[in-house]
Amino acid sequence: MLDVDGVLVTGKSLSGEHWGSSIHEDLGIEYSLLHEKFFIPYWDKIVTGQAELRQTLRPILAECAPTLTIDRLLNYWFENDAQVSANLLHELVELRAMGIEIHLTTNQEHERMAYLIRNLKLASYVDGCHYSAAMGCRKPTHDFFYKVEKRVGLTPEDMFLIDDSVANVDAALEVGWRAALWTSSARLMDLISSGSRL
Repeated sequence: MLDVDGVLVTGKSLSGEHWGSSIHEDLGIEYSLLHEKFFIPYWDKIVTGQAELRQTLRPILAECAPTLTIDRLLNYWFENDAQVSANLLHELVELRAMGIEIHLTTNQEHERMAYLIRNLKLASYVDGCHYSAAMGCRKPTHDFFYKVEKRVGLTPEDMFLIDDSVANVDAALEVGWRAALWTSSARLMDLISSGSRL
């Protein structure tokens, strides 16, 4: 069970540069304003499927950047938050060839998840995808892990999470999963072989 952002996808570059780092120069809006007006008050509801991305963004852009369209902002965001680790993709191919199922477990809203699967072709490298907006809850809540178990029909002992968030790893361990904390220098097989949190 592999996390996406911070693990498989790392922003604008493999170094993890944030997608909004040059948005003012490129689109004329400050990321700090988007963070304050959009992400802080609304993101939790959007990423758990309780609010719709475009409907929420529309009045905020009308107020803060009236000449910036929703499509232009979302295209910019998705395209600049899409650096995939080629090394990790290679490892996924190797693991699946060994008979190990790979699933994505990620906090995402619907449109970006579709972009990741379709445009970045991540579906070709995994056996399934479980994301927060589709399930109505997010990591690190226990409900997220329970729902993933039910979707794949496996017991907690069969599940292994690799994630870059300590809170998510801790929550997985609390519900009986095995889990490992991801670092950029890690190898998937080494983490799987370790059998527990590093």
